[in-house]
Amino acid sequence: MAMTDPSPTLTPAKRVECEVVTHPDEPPKRLHQSLSEDVGSDSDIDALFESGVTRVVEVEEEESDGEVPDDLKNSEDYKKYLQLITESDGYDCGSFDFPYFDYIIAPATQTHIDRNSVYVSPALDDYNKLHNRKLVFDSIEKMNLQFAPCCYNKYFVTFKVKDMDDGAALKTFQCSFMTFINGPTIEQFREKPTQP
Repeated sequence: MAMTDPSPTLTPAKRVECEVVTHPDEPPKRLHQSLSEDVGSDSDIDALFESGVTRVVEVEEEESDGEVPDDLKNSEDYKKYLQLITESDGYDCGSFDFPYFDYIIAPATQTHIDRNSVYVSPALDDYNKLHNRKLVFDSIEKMNLQFAPCCYNKYFVTFKVKDMDDGAALKTFQCSFMTFINGPTIEQFREKPTQP
């Protein structure tokens, strides 16, 4: 399997700074959003406002921000990291002590786990309905987080369920989802593949 860099291929983007009001009694939160040059239309900006953004300001983008340093790209640790995330689809990233770079996948902090594990149960309910299963959420085994340089983060969650059709046997499942201003979007939900 070929190793792939976790950074998606993006068209050149302009960066905007967004102010979001999540509650009328709280001050606005500042977020960054990247808009591709060909997508940065009025309708793109309208979509931001519909999601709660109250003000959009274009900001200058520094070319080197968030890039993987050349010495890190050539290191054995980075090659091992790429192999791990490629083979596991992001669910295993190791525990390397890398400096921050855009799209890095790293173990989530306990705060992230506590705040975002709530999205697993509704996804499990949808899976049960779709596949006529009786799986009951048990516990989070681990959660990885991909840091993106805009208004979302991507989570890769490995968790245990009880299969009520199999005597409450514990099974391992995985799901990935992205969190946006207006909530999560589930990208993948699967039983953890067995290792060859």
